[in-house]
Amino acid sequence: MISAVNDYVKGLKAYRSANGAIPDYAGIACFDGTACWGGTNLTSSQAMRTDLRTVMGPNLPSIPTPYAALLNYGTTLDNSSTVTFTGLYILYQHSDTGSCLPIGGARYLNTGATDGLRSCRAAIE
Repeated sequence: MISAVNDYVKGLKAYRSANGAIPDYAGIACFDGTACWGGTNLTSSQAMRTDLRTVMGPNLPSIPTPYAALLNYGTTLDNSSTVTFTGLYILYQHSDTGSCLPIGGARYLNTGATDGLRSCRAAIE
C-alpha cells in the first residue's frame, strides 16, 4: 500500500513538472479510479488516472481493499503548525499501527483512526 502511494506521489510530481500544475480534479479523486470516498467524483478519479498514465505508463499501482488513497484539493488541519492547510493533499489509509507510515515527497499534515484503519493526510508541495 505505502509503495503504491509513494509511486503516485512521484507520478503527481512528474505530471506537475511536465505540465506546470496538478489539476484539482473538482475536489476528490481516488487513485484506484473508483468513488472510494464520500464526495468523490468518479469522472475526476478516471481523469486523474488518465493523466497519470502519461507520466507513469499504462500499469498504475493498485490500492488494496479495504484501503482508500486519494488526492484532494481542500482544507485540513496542519498539525505541525496548528493552523489549517489549503491545497492539494493525499489521504491514504493503512492498518492502524498508532501512527502514519511515512511517504516520500509529501509533508505530513494529520491523522485519525477508525475501525482499525489509520487515515493519514500529507501535503504535496
